[in-house]
Amino acid sequence: MSDTSQSEALLNLLKQGSSTYSTQASLINQPTADEVKAQGLVDLGAGMAKNTNPIASGISGFLQGYGTIKKGKAAEARDNKTNFLLAQLQHQQQLSDWADHVRENAGVAAAAKQEIMDAGPQLATAVDAYQKSGDVQSLSNTIRAMPGFTEQLRRQVDAPQGSQFAGLVADNNGQSPTLHAAFVTPDGQKLVSPQGFTNEDINMQLIKPFADAKALTQLQMDTKVADLAKTQAETKLAEGKVDGTVKAPPKPLPASVTKLQNDELTAIGNLKGVNADVATLNQLIDSGKLHTDLLSRGSAAVRTTFNNSDENTRNLAQLDSTLESLRNKVLLLNKGVQTEGDATRAMNEIIKNKNDTAIVKEQLQRLQAINDRAVTLRQAGIDQVRSDYNQEPIDYSKYTEQPSAIQGAPDQNKAAQIKAAFKAGQIDRITAEAQLKAIGFQ
Repeated sequence: MSDTSQSEALLNLLKQGSSTYSTQASLINQPTADEVKAQGLVDLGAGMAKNTNPIASGISGFLQGYGTIKKGKAAEARDNKTNFLLAQLQHQQQLSDWADHVRENAGVAAAAKQEIMDAGPQLATAVDAYQKSGDVQSLSNTIRAMPGFTEQLRRQVDAPQGSQFAGLVADNNGQSPTLHAAFVTPDGQKLVSPQGFTNEDINMQLIKPFADAKALTQLQMDTKVADLAKTQAETKLAEGKVDGTVKAPPKPLPASVTKLQNDELTAIGNLKGVNADVATLNQLIDSGKLHTDLLSRGSAAVRTTFNNSDENTRNLAQLDSTLESLRNKVLLLNKGVQTEGDATRAMNEIIKNKNDTAIVKEQLQRLQAINDRAVTLRQAGIDQVRSDYNQEPIDYSKYTEQPSAIQGAPDQNKAAQIKAAFKAGQIDRITAEAQLKAIGFQ
């Protein structure tokens, strides 16, 4: 090759992504074209040196000296390119090793996630036992049976390959208790992870993935039930008319079916009444008229003792008296439908965390959604039964539009009008804030 050296050919192989290191290595340190030419000059000069002619002897010396200089420069250039190529090969190997490491960690993480999903019920039971009693043995045993997850923990601890999971170690010295993964190395040393899992970490990593998947599955099942009911109703309606003939007249509902329908309608009305009460409680929280934290409850207790209640004191009393009533209603109205378990958990969270305003509001909103889903399922059941008897659909509005039994919530419609007037430039900010405050928004 003329001006392109053997080392340049190696660089071209590298740019093309060749991973055949033996082929590349065979090119390194081989004489380049320039070196071969320079060596030719040296050999030519050496041959002429045998001639006794003074002129030939002078030319011989020149050729050997010039060829040696050129050969040295060509060798230096070759060495520089060789060093560059070796650095490139090393960098390529490092990238390849890093890619293998990332792929391996991704595989371990995927296996760990699948194990968490598969062991969801066992993990939930073990975590509940730990958070209630502080016993980590059950949770340690459950995790020990999850090789993918323990491998992920081993890598986080940076324990040597072959180390065995030794369980979880509780640390109760900080502001909040933490659990630390422990491993026994092949030489018998015990390593404990400096980074611990708080209760929040445990819930997010071990409980939430399974709970989210379960909720999604339930939602998909509920959607399929609703879609099936709708399809069946549409099919029945289509079967009522064939070639322009009038569909069959409605058949009277048996007494047992009528009673079942009325019971379902009553349940729908009660569920919507509960949601109206829940909406009022959330409005009180949003408007700053209801705070459920311990400080507010302490202040309310003092005010009540001295017969000097304020608005928050009265609203707290409404909340506490309403919660037990809501609990009984919600559990009864969701019983027997697919929302029963979700409703139970939502109410338990509210009762357990009623001193945390944010959690109360979040769970109240969740409860509204659960109740709405229960209403949808009950309506689908009623529609299906009526379709079976060729009955017209029911107007549910008089059952679903229920007033709240809780007093003191701001007028949302009036507030929306004030905000719209401000956005339209009809009133300024000071006027808007004054009007909102006048109707109960803080």
